[in-house]
Amino acid sequence: MGKGDTVMRRAVRAVVLVLILVALAPANALAGGNANFTIGERSLGDEWGSLDGQLMLGATVDWGPDDWPVHFAWGLNASADSEEEYYGNAEISAAFVELSFGALWLPIRDKSVRPYVGVGIASVSAAYETDYYYGYARDIDDQDFGYYLNAGVYWRLGPRFNLGADLRYGWGTEFDLSFESKFEERYVVEGDYLAFSLLLGFGWGG
Repeated sequence: MGKGDTVMRRAVRAVVLVLILVALAPANALAGGNANFTIGERSLGDEWGSLDGQLMLGATVDWGPDDWPVHFAWGLNASADSEEEYYGNAEISAAFVELSFGALWLPIRDKSVRPYVGVGIASVSAAYETDYYYGYARDIDDQDFGYYLNAGVYWRLGPRFNLGADLRYGWGTEFDLSFESKFEERYVVEGDYLAFSLLLGFGWGG
């Protein structure tokens, strides 16, 4: 089992933790909120080579008193990509998982068009794996803490349904994805990224 699987297991545990924390929140704190799901692309930069652009799936739950313009927000997103290299003799893959907590400002909540801005901290895990078809394998993962900023807009269609778009930027993380060898190779990459996603979800309260 590779490090990419380890990162995905962490993502599953993070989802469970978010659901537990939301379930334990006081009822008045959950009076208004949204559960939104995103699909888009995460751009990690040139350091990640051909694995720069990754398909990203995410979910964000925000909640707060119904008359508050600022909500607490939990978020989780994960992305991965793979390709064949070395003349088809190896498969290279990378995975990137972020669990975040912060604040979400919703200045307009009584109109059908609702912009928002969010900011917070994030725990980020990254994995890099190389599987050679003649038996040799290399896999490693690392974790770091950083920050995120996101902004977007969604349309409230009917009383509950949300449809919109989200732009997200993460920074402040660095990953050591090197492995031990007699050549003392070292592969350190930054985790800064920019992601654009479509948003689908539902809301409750005001």
